[in-house]
Amino acid sequence: MTINDESAPDAGLIEAVLHLDRTLRITYSPLSQGGLVRLIGELDAGNTPAVAKTLTEVRAGEGVLTIDVARLEFVDVAGLRMLAGLCRDGSARLANVPSLMRRLLHLLGQGNVIDTCA
Repeated sequence: MTINDESAPDAGLIEAVLHLDRTLRITYSPLSQGGLVRLIGELDAGNTPAVAKTLTEVRAGEGVLTIDVARLEFVDVAGLRMLAGLCRDGSARLANVPSLMRRLLHLLGQGNVIDTCA
């Protein structure tokens, strides 16, 4: 899935900052069918628990949560496994997944989850 800001049905809505630390910012925009979360920066073992908690709370609402990973500069195995886990039940999906991230997910045995949600 690819997100194009200009053509999104709810483009122009204000983004709320849900999480901010030294290396990662998470923003949220409501969409007509769920919400859009953008991960910006680095996702690693140090911030994965806080990110998992934040994303789990956000996806508890109605609709499918779209997680845009295009602006992640770095993601480690802990972060990748957490993202794949959020997609497993169909209440979240990834968007703008770079080819190197897809490859690593396949190597980790998580390719089937990504194929169904990206």
